[in-house]
Amino acid sequence: MRVSPKCQYSSCPAHGRGGDRRLVLDAIFYLVRSGITWRALPSDFPPHQTVYALFRRWTCGRAWCRICGALRDRAHLADPRPDKDVTVRQMHPRTVGPGKKAPILSR
Repeated sequence: MRVSPKCQYSSCPAHGRGGDRRLVLDAIFYLVRSGITWRALPSDFPPHQTVYALFRRWTCGRAWCRICGALRDRAHLADPRPDKDVTVRQMHPRTVGPGKKAPILSR
């Protein structure tokens, strides 16, 4: 799943102003990574009202669920091992330490 660099959104259909959705995605990722508030977005990004409105629209439309599902499917296709389960991590016995037993992981 890719975001086209020329993919435009219309921030105000009545006035014809628009912008780049990639900048909106970058603003959302920046916000999540840094833990700031919507109003504290740097001026390099679109206005916080626009970013929040699109985030809310994508959340209500379950776009984030579809994106995560597509990324999960892509990860499974990249590693075709049938026994691979990305939710279970197995520990090597030597990584636990001397005199201790590795935990038994159940599925």
